[in-house]
Amino acid sequence: EAVSPPPHIDASRGAGAFAQYLEEKGIRNIAAMKTGASRDLYRRHEFQSLIARSDPYSNMARRTLAALDAIDQLANSRGVAAETDGMMLIDLSARR
Repeated sequence: EAVSPPPHIDASRGAGAFAQYLEEKGIRNIAAMKTGASRDLYRRHEFQSLIARSDPYSNMARRTLAALDAIDQLANSRGVAAETDGMMLIDLSARR
């Protein structure tokens, strides 16, 4: 579980559960970096390389990758309301 209000967000449960949690907390939009657009912190391969480790970073990497996957799935299923410079705004109330 991530640092979030109870019952805590768990992106490993999939995009639908991720979106439902956010909507129940009154969050309607997600601003996120598009996959592959980050030049720094949110590069998928950086987190994939941490999974093999046996320390707290491995756990963090799994959770981050699950969140990145859920956000990518939501971008595809809900649609991107706006996009600029590698960033996207996902409207959780939209359905494709």
